Amino acid sequence: MAIDEVMEHRVAQDLERLVDYLRIVDADSCEARTHPLATEIIGLANDYLTLGDEVDSYRKKLQSVGFPVYPGEVDRFGWLTAYFSLRSGILLFG
Repeated sequence: MAIDEVMEHRVAQDLERLVDYLRIVDADSCEARTHPLATEIIGLANDYLTLGDEVDSYRKKLQSVGFPVYPGEVDRFGWLTAYFSLRSGILLFG
């Protein structure tokens, strides 16, 4: 398997894990920012949804499964922070 294929597979797995975690937190009554999975979600979101060539496609993938990413603080270069709006609150990252 070529290195590019390995990386694509890893990214796909990480994005699936992010969606799974978001579903768990969204369904839980615990406040989103204090949920035990919040740190993991923020880490994955920082890895894939803040910088890079593929950031827009990753954001679109999350939106397509019901978890749109919203801009937080923005400057002339782009998004500085972003957030997920869940039933139990907002998870800010960036």
